Amino acid sequence: MPDTIVVDGIPYDVYTDFRTWMKAGYLLEEFSVATDEDRTKIFLELYDLVVKENPKGNILADDFLDSVAQFYSGYPKVDNDASKKRKERDKEHPKPPSFDFVYDSAYIYCSFASFYHIRLWEIEYMHWWEFLTLFEGLMMSDTTSVNFVVGARQAKTTGKMPKEERNRVQKLQKDFALPKSEKLQKQEDNLKNALVNLSRKSKDKRKSQGENNETGDDLSSDERD
Repeated sequence: MPDTIVVDGIPYDVYTDFRTWMKAGYLLEEFSVATDEDRTKIFLELYDLVVKENPKGNILADDFLDSVAQFYSGYPKVDNDASKKRKERDKEHPKPPSFDFVYDSAYIYCSFASFYHIRLWEIEYMHWWEFLTLFEGLMMSDTTSVNFVVGARQAKTTGKMPKEERNRVQKLQKDFALPKSEKLQKQEDNLKNALVNLSRKSKDKRKSQGENNETGDDLSSDERD
C-alpha cells in the first residue's frame, strides 16, 4: 500500500497508520471553515502530522491539501458514468454526513471487535487504506453497531410509515444525531440572517407603502389632481 503523497511533482514519505489519518480528516474539515490566520496554523499542524520529512523547497498549500485529501479518501476508484453523475449531484446538493470517524469511534471499535475480532485500541498499526476497506465491509453487514447507527441516521420517515415506526426512527435519529460541523452551522446561521434581513426589508416596504397611502388619503381630491 502507498506510503507517499506527491506535492507539485515531488514525493513525500507520510505516516500511514489509521489513527493519524482519522485526525487528518478532522484537520481537513477544520481547515475548510477556518480564518486565514487559523488556516496557517492548521496547515502546519497537518503537515507535521502526516509528513515524515522536511519540506523540499516551497510547498504550494493547494497542492499539498489536494494530495492529503486524495490519500484520505482511500484507494482510487474507477470513475464510470454513474459515479461521475453521483459526484456531480452530490456537489450540487450536498448531503449531511452520516458518520464521523472521531465521533463514532466507539461504534467503530465495537464493530471491528465483533465482526473482525480486531481490537483497534490494542493493535500497533493498520494502514489507513486497509482500515477504510474493512470499514466498508462493516457497512455491508446488518449485524454491526456502526451500520445500525448510520442506517438510522439515513432512514427516511414518510406519512405512509406507521406512526409507531416513525416515532421509533425519529427517536433513534435524535439519539444518534451527529453534532453539527462548524461549516454547516455557519451555513445555517447565514441562511437565518438572510431570512431575517429579507423579513425586515419586507416589513419596511409595507410600512413605507402604508405611510404613502395615508398621506395620499389626507390630500383633497383637488390637491391630488
